[in-house]
Amino acid sequence: MSRACRSCARAFEDGEPLDTALLRGPEGYQRVDLCAECWAKEWADPSRRPENFVSHWKSRYRAPRPEAEPIRKETAEELLRHLIERGEARMAGACFILCVMLERKKILRMKARTRAEGRLWLHYEHARTGESFSVPDPELKLNELDVVQRQVGALLERGPEALEREGALGSDNAASADQAPSDKPFPEQTARERADS
Repeated sequence: MSRACRSCARAFEDGEPLDTALLRGPEGYQRVDLCAECWAKEWADPSRRPENFVSHWKSRYRAPRPEAEPIRKETAEELLRHLIERGEARMAGACFILCVMLERKKILRMKARTRAEGRLWLHYEHARTGESFSVPDPELKLNELDVVQRQVGALLERGPEALEREGALGSDNAASADQAPSDKPFPEQTARERADS
């Protein structure tokens, strides 16, 4: 649909009635949009229509809606950096899942596991830049993985700030590093290994 009348070149207003003619041309069919006044003056009388006139219909002009600015989705790496900067214990599960995702993509490499401050820490190195990332292993149980994976999906889709504004980042829907028993020995199968399986 044209944005202006083909005859008088006046721009159509949103919702304005208009007339459309279909013409046959050497390259195929051609659409001609006209305001009601120009149609009445120049095309309404069948004897004044061009020889290649095929058909006619009435409609209303719909102005294009301004495109909403697309929500920028964070990458797993950007989100991990952001959450580590924030340093919130309730995001330990999300940081852990992001590290596993990035390790699978060969962006991060596991370098070491250490126990400090009463909890197990996982140390990763960025394969390209050599940067180090250390995150606590929240020692997630199998029934907690689904909740945290959904949280990570929402964080990647909408970002932490949007979820906080919506009240969707309460402490009850994220596994916290503080929930992990501090004196528990290193388990035979860590949550990282369970997530891989």
